[in-house]
Amino acid sequence: PMAQQRFRWMDDPSLKMRLFTQAQAPRMGEGGDVWLDRLLTKIQPRLVVIDTLARFKRQADQKGYEAETDAMAEMAAVFSKHETSAVIIHHTRKGGQNDDPDNPFERMLGSTALAAVPDNLMVLESDGGKTVLHTRGRMVQQQRDIFDLRGHRFELNVEPGAILAGKA
Repeated sequence: PMAQQRFRWMDDPSLKMRLFTQAQAPRMGEGGDVWLDRLLTKIQPRLVVIDTLARFKRQADQKGYEAETDAMAEMAAVFSKHETSAVIIHHTRKGGQNDDPDNPFERMLGSTALAAVPDNLMVLESDGGKTVLHTRGRMVQQQRDIFDLRGHRFELNVEPGAILAGKA
């Protein structure tokens, strides 16, 4: 009921959107890989959004870079097999005193291995009253874009000085 309420504004048949809750989607390694493969075969979506990574990825038997990389690569292989794009939501941690304030990617929660597999990384944050999208990866140049939230839509802020939000 909570998920239905939260996404009710997207209730448009032309979107051809399907919503599955955590209770319906088993974790990778616990049947989630088979479930996801069957679902992608049946529905053939162009885009899958997973919210959140921590609730869906395989729980590593051992901690460390290799285990995290393998867990991410397992998910990437399923999406690649079906030629489906995926946006996987993950949380950042609170900033530490040794963090580079100009590098929000340092605040990605968990191992740096989480950044090793995806083609692109995006960090969305509130900065100086503006919404800032930081991007970097194999398919995009590193950049910092400023957006304004209007209703349920983000619109690129192209006003002079917008790029200085939170900096000046």
